[in-house]
Amino acid sequence: MAYKPGPWVMYAAPEGDGCECCDPFTGADVRAFLEELCSSLSSSSARELRTLLKPLDERFLARTLNDPFASPRDPWWRRRLEAP
Repeated sequence: MAYKPGPWVMYAAPEGDGCECCDPFTGADVRAFLEELCSSLSSSSARELRTLLKPLDERFLARTLNDPFASPRDPWWRRRLEAP
């Protein structure tokens, strides 16, 4: 979906949505896990992982809308609109 051209918005899926048999990460805050992983890796390994995550994060930011009512204390990936 993120690769399709066009003026459309992708809404972030709320945690807990989905089918556990189809998506093993249902209910998991995968981006938070990746951030935690970066914190636990050596600096060179964390840098490599962040380099891989950067284009994905940029695409997510470009295709989702900021939630003006989200807490500023939340991580950036949780401050995106989940529904129109």
